[in-house]
Amino acid sequence: MSSPRVLEVQRSHWLGACWRESIRATFPSADLWNVSSPDIMPASTDKRPDTEHRMKREIPFGLFLAFAAFGRNPALEEYISFVFNLRRTSVQVTKIVAIRPYLRALCEGRELSEHLRIYRSAEYDLAECDGRGEFLTVFFGS
Repeated sequence: MSSPRVLEVQRSHWLGACWRESIRATFPSADLWNVSSPDIMPASTDKRPDTEHRMKREIPFGLFLAFAAFGRNPALEEYISFVFNLRRTSVQVTKIVAIRPYLRALCEGRELSEHLRIYRSAEYDLAECDGRGEFLTVFFGS
């Protein structure tokens, strides 16, 4: 049994680029695409809660996860990623669905004829008992 890998990413050393078939990430001492564990979760913090600014954060993170899945298995029809938006004690889940032609066109620099599908849950206040219960129902299913 192998021990878990720790990947430390510093903002100044991160470079992401879209190449012909997939997005590759270049890190100083780690090859993201050859990591045996799929448990990669990018994170970001921001104090501006407005919806437009939130979209500017969640879509790149959702696309990063979709491209990671696309790089592992380019034969799937759609790629689904989830982004958790945290603001103080509130959480909102965003589901982003990208289909294969969309990701391929984006990688090849072609005009996009498809669209991302974006679904957002309500905001749940985890400090409130009802909010925790509703969030757990959404997170784990009913």
